[in-house]
Amino acid sequence: AHAGSMKRVLVPGMSAMLPAGGRGSKKAHHILASALDAICEAPAARWDSHGDNFEDVTIRRLRHGGYLLGAQLFDHTFFGVPSAEASVMNPLQRLLLENSYGSLHTSGLGKADVLGTGTGVFVGCWSGDYNRVLDRGPKRHSIYALSADAAAVMVGRVSFLLGLQGPCTSMDTACSASLVAWHSALRAVQLAESETSLVGGVNMMFTTSFGALMALAGMLTMAACNQAP
Repeated sequence: AHAGSMKRVLVPGMSAMLPAGGRGSKKAHHILASALDAICEAPAARWDSHGDNFEDVTIRRLRHGGYLLGAQLFDHTFFGVPSAEASVMNPLQRLLLENSYGSLHTSGLGKADVLGTGTGVFVGCWSGDYNRVLDRGPKRHSIYALSADAAAVMVGRVSFLLGLQGPCTSMDTACSASLVAWHSALRAVQLAESETSLVGGVNMMFTTSFGALMALAGMLTMAACNQAP
């Protein structure tokens, strides 16, 4: 198809979980429109960012970051996930399930409306360092450990939960992953490769080691936190 013949695509609903307690599409739009800063100093419950290990100029860059509040909370019964599996699975999978369902809800749709349709799922994601957490814990030998951290499983859960029959793919292009997922979802709808699409991005870091490597490489800023009103 020629670019000029591409049909317009409607975005009827959106869901989000952002740092500093930001939830929902209205909050996301408010943060973007107002150029608010959701970066804050590391909560004491996460790690002691004032300890001796953070005195080096590069390590001190870890004192600030984007922290999700309540990311550990998950209504596994609502999504039909056994408690034993929910305790092992990567929290990224939980966030993706919650926000995929939330985006349908804000669109005025339910599972019955999309069940069996050619709806595609396109997600920019990075499975990240959760495997390090899992390997150090008692659940590393769980039968659910195999599917706990795979990006393919992460996205496949959404299609399985909602009974979707369209394309289902995860994408990792680093910082542009969500934009690439959005582009792919848009083209899939315009080219009739899927009837409709769920598109999103999800990312979390669970250990200080990866952040420390980025700090040492000079990939993090030393700018002070600008608290949002």
